[in-house]
Parts: sequence; C-alpha cells; structure tokens
Amino acid sequence: MLAIASCIIALRTVSISLDNERIVVELADTVEARETGLMGREELLPGEGMLFVYEKEEWLSFWMKDTLIPLTLAFFNEDKILTELYNMPVEENTTRPRLLFKSSKPSRYALEVPIYWLQEREIPLGAKFSFLDQQNLVE
Repeated sequence: MLAIASCIIALRTVSISLDNERIVVELADTVEARETGLMGREELLPGEGMLFVYEKEEWLSFWMKDTLIPLTLAFFNEDKILTELYNMPVEENTTRPRLLFKSSKPSRYALEVPIYWLQEREIPLGAKFSFLDQQNLVE
C-alpha cells in the first residue's frame, strides 16, 4: 500500500526479474497511480520498487515532487529492455523540485528503486525484465 497524506492507494504488486534479480514492484498503471508515484513514501526496501506502465511508448519525464527518498529511475522500451538510468536525489524543496529526468527516447516502462540498487547489482543497459507472476501479467 502507498500512503499519501491522508489517503491510501492500494496498488497491485507483482514480481519481475531483471538480469537474474527479483524485484517486487507496485504497478503504477493508471493515470492517478503514475501521477502519485512514490510521493510521501518514507522507505523503499532493497528489492522493492514501483513500475510505471504506459499503454504505448512515449517520451517520459519524472521529478521528485513530494518524494522523500532518493531513487534510481530506469527507462525501458516496448520490448522491456533497459535503455537508460538516472539517479534522482531528494531535492531541498520537495514541493517545488527543480530537476526533471527525461527519457532520451520513447519508453513504455519506468522503474523506480532505491538509489544505486541497480548499479550495485551491476545491471547493465540492455538488460531485459520479465514478469514472474503470470496471473498478473501486464503487456
């Protein structure tokens, strides 16, 4: 569950595999869930994250508005291949962040995990993720 201010949004949770690493992700596959993201979250454990799912490839941009923990952002194309990574620090003023993290090419998926988690596991660009929970498969 994701607690934001006084409202609680329950998101579906699935497991993905990325370069032999298992990650339990909350799916942000609606406009509301994508807009809220990890805002207000005080903790994100190693091996956990949020997967933003879009209907088709598009130019994506993220910021750290009301985000309290530093994150690594990974963009994936239609084929679920990792195309780029950004480390996103917590900004001094989280209500008015200055940094914007944009995909350099159209992407269909974006993954947020604890900062440096992907780098510490040496997950390379070009790695492909897959859904492990077939009953919750998102295509």
